[in-house]
Amino acid sequence: MRNWDDWLRVGSLLLLCVHGNSCNGHGVEYSYDLAQPINFAMTDSLHDALDVEGRRLFRRAALHAAEALGAQGGWSGDRSQGAAERPSHNMTVQLTLGDVDCTGDRAGYVRWRPNNVLQICPSMLRERSFVHIVSLVMHEMGHVLGASHVACDGESIMAPDLNCPVRKYSRAARDPERLLWYSDADIEEICRHTSGGICDRPPHAEITPSDSTIESPVLHAR
Repeated sequence: MRNWDDWLRVGSLLLLCVHGNSCNGHGVEYSYDLAQPINFAMTDSLHDALDVEGRRLFRRAALHAAEALGAQGGWSGDRSQGAAERPSHNMTVQLTLGDVDCTGDRAGYVRWRPNNVLQICPSMLRERSFVHIVSLVMHEMGHVLGASHVACDGESIMAPDLNCPVRKYSRAARDPERLLWYSDADIEEICRHTSGGICDRPPHAEITPSDSTIESPVLHAR
C-alpha cells in the first residue's frame, strides 16, 4: 500500500500539457503527414546528458513511435550515431533536453510553437525502462501531431497521466516493441489532426498474454 506522500506524488505526476505551455492540439506550427516518413534527431544537449544506454533507448523509442503511427521512421544522426534519414516533407522531430517547464517529476512536453521539439525532462535521464521511455515518446509524438489528451481509460497513451494505461502496460511488458501501440481512442484523436499511416488502415492487433504482468509505471525524478 502506498503512503500518502506516494499518492500525492502520483497525483501530480506527468501532467504533460498544462497552462498553455505545451501542445494541446491548437495553433501548432508544423503539420505532419503520416504517409511521409518521420525523421528524428537528438540535440547535443540531450546527447551529452544521456549515457550510451540512454541514447540507445531514446533512439529505439523514437523509431517505435513512428512505427506505432504507421509511418516510416528515420534518424538524422547525432554525435554518436550515423544518419539513416529518409526523404520526407515532414519537419524533423528534435529530441532535446527540457528545462524551463521541467518542474517536479514532469517527464516531458511539447510546446505549441514550434511543435517539432520534443523536450525530455531531467527526471527521465536515468530511466532505463523501455516501457516508460517509449510511452513518453509516443505520448509526446501525439502532441507533435497536434493531438490533445484523451480520457484515462486504462488503455490510452494520450491520457493526461502516463500512469493511466495500466492494462496496456500489463499486456506489453513482455515485448513492448511488439505489443505497445496506440489505443482506438488515441488514434481517433490523433487522426483529427493528421492523415496517412494509422489513420488510413486498421491499427495493430494487440495480443493479450495471460501471464504478462507489470506494476503501474510510476516515473520519479532520480
